[in-house]
Amino acid sequence: MTRPYLKVVWSFLLIGIWLVPNLAAQTYNKDLVNKARGILSDSIGFEVQEFLTLHPGSYYEYTNRKGRTKKQLIQENRKIRENVVGNFNVLFALYDSCLTKRRVHLEIWVELDSNFDLLEFTNIEEIPKPYLDGQRPKWLPVNQIDSIIAGLAFRDSDYEPTKRFYYNQKNEEYQWVVSKTISVFEYKNELYQDVYKLDSFSGEVLSFSQETAFVIINKGLSE
Repeated sequence: MTRPYLKVVWSFLLIGIWLVPNLAAQTYNKDLVNKARGILSDSIGFEVQEFLTLHPGSYYEYTNRKGRTKKQLIQENRKIRENVVGNFNVLFALYDSCLTKRRVHLEIWVELDSNFDLLEFTNIEEIPKPYLDGQRPKWLPVNQIDSIIAGLAFRDSDYEPTKRFYYNQKNEEYQWVVSKTISVFEYKNELYQDVYKLDSFSGEVLSFSQETAFVIINKGLSE
């Protein structure tokens, strides 16, 4: 009677030993991603989730059977590997036509520890405020910005104005910066520019400056 009983006990012990190292493997990446999304919702609101997409560059590191550290991309339908090293780096991309038309690529990093607790996140301050309310920004259309640029009083030069949509950290808002190169002095490694900053919603001129910038000229490339 004791031998069958011992066999049962040993069977349960072996099952328990097998389960312990495999608990991590039973957790799916989608649980990790949902945890990261929940943390963002608590911090910046739920409405912005409509515009957030898991970036394919999300990853964590683990140790393989040979003891080597490898990078594993986070895919929601796969299980988390065993022997995770360090933290989980979940990256969300804010995709929307309002941003892509202005060549803005906004990515938000959420770093979690092995217990899926938040360590830090970055770039959330750069999320345009309307998205936090689940709305698209009512920025002035790009073609209207181009019309405003055509009427700006630049100094005469052979160069065309260039525009860039960017996040002004000092003012905590997006603006257009429009610059036109006036002249280039290669012997001084200098260029002179007229620079305008425009409001993203109205196109109003916020500031104008005449700037001197330094450029690196590699003469070897032109020979």
